[in-house]
Amino acid sequence: MNSRDFSGIEQMLGHVDQLPTLPAVYKRLQQMLTDPKVSAREVGAVIEQDQALAAKLLKVVNSSYYSFPRQVTTISHSVVILGFNEIKHMALSVSLLKMFGNARAGTLFDQSGFWKHSLGVAVCAGAIGRKAGPAKCPSHEEAFVAGLLHDIGKIIEDQFLHDDFVLVLREQKKQDVRLIEAEKRILKNTHQDFGAFLAHKWRLPAILESTIGFHHDPLRVQDSESEFAMTSIIHCANIIARALAIGTGGDPYVPRLEHQCWEFLDLGTDDLEPIVDESAGVFNDMAKLLLEG
Repeated sequence: MNSRDFSGIEQMLGHVDQLPTLPAVYKRLQQMLTDPKVSAREVGAVIEQDQALAAKLLKVVNSSYYSFPRQVTTISHSVVILGFNEIKHMALSVSLLKMFGNARAGTLFDQSGFWKHSLGVAVCAGAIGRKAGPAKCPSHEEAFVAGLLHDIGKIIEDQFLHDDFVLVLREQKKQDVRLIEAEKRILKNTHQDFGAFLAHKWRLPAILESTIGFHHDPLRVQDSESEFAMTSIIHCANIIARALAIGTGGDPYVPRLEHQCWEFLDLGTDDLEPIVDESAGVFNDMAKLLLEG
């Protein structure tokens, strides 16, 4: 993974003693992954310790995102069908929305719109991953997680650097610039930096840290083909979600597409329409499952 200096971020957040910790279920699942003898029943038992999480996860598995011909009724059955890694990725997604999903009152930052955008990117990323195929995207569930997490740095800014982030939002509106430009002016760092720092602190896979840290600058990812592929997927998914006006990323602008990313994924212009159609069809279903109630 491309090396990254977090010293500036650590200095800014050094006084914060309540940075979010890795969701407990995901952390336990990470540990279990190291045991080749672990069973689907054991994995299911860990997830079922959080009944609300288990219930929501089952709803997701039975949604149009997967379109299984028969209803999946147990978590252990979900593990058998999807595989350990995939159920772990979806557990992380559901846990993160449970952790961060409640909108903060009285803030300039539209958290509801933010999570709609993040989910839109996640859904688009899954669609792009399936279209690109397993050679470029071995796990479209991992692409979904990467999409959901890509802007997580904005939540860190809003919750832990709130006063400065208010200045960022005001600078964006006053100067009519992209949010990332306002971040550089006020914070000297961007949501990419804060998000990558959180991923590093949580010891998430390098591919997720890299994707979060470079989704606006995908051509900077040069050390790993798999990391470049995933970053390219999220870069393209972010642009599609913004073009479709799914939620809000903090400003009204659609970033410039790095065409090398689309081409690297072996996608052509005729692939765009089915990706958009699939994403639009799945988003409303997933939004009802993950963002409501």
